[in-house]
Amino acid sequence: MSPPSQVKRNTKQHKFIVAVTVVSFCATALTIFSFASDHWLEATAVLTERLQSHVNYGLFKGSIERQQLASTLKFPLTVVCDFDLNLCMYSCQQDLERRKVELKRVINGEDLDPCEQSKDYKRKKLSRNPQAKNFTKALALYKSPTRAPCMPSSIHLCCILFLSLQLTFSLMAFVCSGINLKWHPVERIFNIFGLFIWNAIAAGCCFWCLALWAAMFGSHLRYNIAVTDTLRQQLNFTSEGYASLGGAYYSVVVVMILHIINLALLFARQRYFMDGQPHNAVANNINIDDAEPRLEFY
Repeated sequence: MSPPSQVKRNTKQHKFIVAVTVVSFCATALTIFSFASDHWLEATAVLTERLQSHVNYGLFKGSIERQQLASTLKFPLTVVCDFDLNLCMYSCQQDLERRKVELKRVINGEDLDPCEQSKDYKRKKLSRNPQAKNFTKALALYKSPTRAPCMPSSIHLCCILFLSLQLTFSLMAFVCSGINLKWHPVERIFNIFGLFIWNAIAAGCCFWCLALWAAMFGSHLRYNIAVTDTLRQQLNFTSEGYASLGGAYYSVVVVMILHIINLALLFARQRYFMDGQPHNAVANNINIDDAEPRLEFY
């Protein structure tokens, strides 16, 4: 039968694992929210003082709300990318083909249809060999730090990949912590050692996702949020100085902090409970009573 001190120690260790499980669940839930959220970026696109649009979008989709006369118009946004040219934008067109056509127009320096015409779409002929003047203009805008028309597709894709990895390892941390509540697995990837690994990798993935999105915001999105309205040649809305990071971005910051808290809890458990366990003393000397008869072998 275990002594009372040992039972008390095991109970405290169990509470640490319970705390790690709860924190891992919260981190996983917040990551799923961030993936599905349309609030990685929030901005206002301004044409005139009376005609402004509120824009918000996430990693994949978003929306534009425009107050026009006495009504409010809302248009959905969907990301479209050209990985060969390393460009992405958020288009208000309704299907993939139209969004690709719209991105090609941006690259060719052509004007775009307003979002009000996205439902009544009429396909326009695109120049297969755009004039060098238009193409040079598009490249010049892309290289300009103050008028970057589109976001880099490579950075956008890396943000999605790192957040996907973070969700995977966060889920692994939650599952393994639940396993350690019930059992004591001997495999290192499933026991407490594995929890250190999953939480550390998840925190690292959060950091890189946040760093890349912040870098893209600082170099591109704060000048141009890369939506249909701000990429038009005529009646061009401006978003420079009106964009900010959204709530979903800061929720990933919270997720990273939660994983760091998990690492601190695991370290505290290892430091104060596992390393502090008393070890049974082992006798180093054997005393022999001379009064007892001995067996001698020749």
